[in-house]
Amino acid sequence: MKKTAFILLLICLHGIVFGQSINDANALYANKKYTEAYDAYSALQNAYSSAPVYWYNRGNAAYKSMKVAEAIWCYKKAIQLDPSYENAKFNLELAQKQVVDKIAVSPSKAFNKNIRNWLSVFPSGSLSIINLGVLALTVIFLLLFRANQQLHWRKIGYLCGVLFVVTLALSLTKYYVFKNNQEAVVSAGRLSIQSEPNSESTALFILHEGCSVCIL
Repeated sequence: MKKTAFILLLICLHGIVFGQSINDANALYANKKYTEAYDAYSALQNAYSSAPVYWYNRGNAAYKSMKVAEAIWCYKKAIQLDPSYENAKFNLELAQKQVVDKIAVSPSKAFNKNIRNWLSVFPSGSLSIINLGVLALTVIFLLLFRANQQLHWRKIGYLCGVLFVVTLALSLTKYYVFKNNQEAVVSAGRLSIQSEPNSESTALFILHEGCSVCIL
């Protein structure tokens, strides 16, 4: 009993400590101590990395601290976790206006971005549940047809089978698209892109802080 009570006490203290920490970070931001607030938010990444509002607040603190690259990265993390986060999208556009490099997006990249945005509407967990549910319905209706030999059971079973294939294709497409979408944000003030992987090669062009790139 004492051991159980001690564990519960540790859990409560853990929650209080982290609660106070995030409140302290919020208070620093409210008092316009943006650099301190950003450092406080950064220290809490392990505890709140799955919370979109955490990345949004951290991005705001970074933006106010003139850390444009960090702000863009944080806003992108918030949108990745919650594709409907309009405030994060708006602030991301503001932060991207501070980037020196104005690189036009190719039609293929724009098309891929639209696909990612569309696939983000379907949470991965929900798609998995739907896949299993539709598969279960397919098996049930086909078993009913086998037992009763009524054509409407077979039609419904085949329809569920088609839906299963569609939802499975969506799941696999989302996995492939997001797995191969490794994006990074340039954090250095100036980054020289060389023609070869050595410092003596010819410099092709310069990227500046905040520019988003794809890792191939």
